[in-house]
Amino acid sequence: MSEMQERKDGLQLLAALSDENTKALFVRSFQAQLSDLVMGLLSPQVSDVEAMALRQQAVGVMNVLDRIGAQMANASEAAVRRATQRRVLQAVGEDVG
Repeated sequence: MSEMQERKDGLQLLAALSDENTKALFVRSFQAQLSDLVMGLLSPQVSDVEAMALRQQAVGVMNVLDRIGAQMANASEAAVRRATQRRVLQAVGEDVG
């Protein structure tokens, strides 16, 4: 994925998560998924093979969350940089139209 596409995806994610209902749904979804995986890992009936599979699933969820966080940070950084540049140009009388 290109850097530009990552920024675009990150901005779309930031926009989606600025809505409190969407953010709450997103958080509950990942929380429920991770809770289910942890409860499965803590079950005394789970075999070593099953525990390893559950662990791999949890690692996958965490990787997705890390990636989402990186995309959001990248997009936020780019948005702040553009806004700062715009304000500086306006302050020195440049047309930013």
